Amino acid sequence: MRSTGGETRSGRLRPVDAMTLFAVVAVVVLVSLPRLRDFALHENETDAVSLTRTLSRAIEGQGPERPATIGQLLASDDDLQRRLLDADLLEEGRLLRRHGYLFDLCELGAGGVAVRAWPWNYGQTGLGAFVVLPDGRGLGHANEDRAWSGPDSPPSGPWPPPREALEAASALPVGEIQATAGGWRALR
Repeated sequence: MRSTGGETRSGRLRPVDAMTLFAVVAVVVLVSLPRLRDFALHENETDAVSLTRTLSRAIEGQGPERPATIGQLLASDDDLQRRLLDADLLEEGRLLRRHGYLFDLCELGAGGVAVRAWPWNYGQTGLGAFVVLPDGRGLGHANEDRAWSGPDSPPSGPWPPPREALEAASALPVGEIQATAGGWRALR
């Protein structure tokens, strides 16, 4: 049999050509997978920050009759329900899971409600934790100790974030990032 362009007349690749092709595919996969993972984590975090802000604005639109849970918030907002068709309500509406993040509402000592977000599975679906305060200011935490992961581990310790962090975030001009107390940082 005579070879033409790496194939025998039977249409099969020669073993050496098949091994070369396999090696090229293996290198592409090994280089691409970590980048795809990083891209997916970044997209999940970006979506989590955006959704915490959206949920916070929806709460603000409720007036003095604020919902106690995410489920109650969704039940009162048809537009929000339509936007979150790909989300799951968990624990009788207390939690919302979307794109690898969990969301809930947290009463603040001053009487307001903050929206929190943290990874469903640290390292697999996200890294950081986020909170949006009633005034719309956002805080993020790197969550490097992996403490906030899964439905039983919402952002805490101390919660709400230290007063210094909340005051620093409230005093920041919109768009400015500054380190704050307790590992929390103001979000853009």
